[in-house]
Amino acid sequence: MRRTLLIVAGLLLVASMAVAQTGKIQIFSDLGLTSCNFTDPGSGIVFVYIYHINTGGATGSQFRVEQVDGACMSYLAFQSPFSIVIGNPEDGIAIPYQVCLGALGPIELLTISYFACEGGSPPCSRLTITPDPVADPLEILVVDCQMPPNLLVAPGSDAWINDDGNCPCPQPDPIEDTSWGKIKSLYR
Repeated sequence: MRRTLLIVAGLLLVASMAVAQTGKIQIFSDLGLTSCNFTDPGSGIVFVYIYHINTGGATGSQFRVEQVDGACMSYLAFQSPFSIVIGNPEDGIAIPYQVCLGALGPIELLTISYFACEGGSPPCSRLTITPDPVADPLEILVVDCQMPPNLLVAPGSDAWINDDGNCPCPQPDPIEDTSWGKIKSLYR
């Protein structure tokens, strides 16, 4: 009997942790979701991909994509698979997913296009996910799938521009529905 109670308590603890998992708003430089390094070649268009990864389920997110450390690309436009998007990634954006998503894999949020700056951005400049300036609380926010929904704080990420070998960019774990990378990233 005591053993059964311990097993049930353990399962409830694991289930509650899985439900409250916010995931992460991650910047990728490729559609394969494998790299956080990209090149600003000094001319042309640069594409950046924003995904909500490793979530047990979410119904929305709110964040901003900011250029820091000398990144000098010109923001052009963004596309989202969602029909309702409030704001833009440069000033702050809120995306209601309209249904509970994410339990089966990464959620595509945005494709952002930038025009490369003349001469290129300096090595190790970056794009970073930061809080939307109008978010309350001032954090990167995710809404879970609970009823009533909970507003949770999620981590952001960085994407490094023109890596010269000295940028502190650990490659993100490849995210596939059945990948070991998805499991490993739960414990980072």
